[in-house]
Amino acid sequence: MLIQFKNKWIDTFLAFVSQS
Repeated sequence: MLIQFKNKWIDTFLAFVSQS
């Protein structure tokens, strides 16, 4: 569960960086 949350956070972070 914790790993899933972390992966989702990373996915959101990568998406944010990709937009830059």
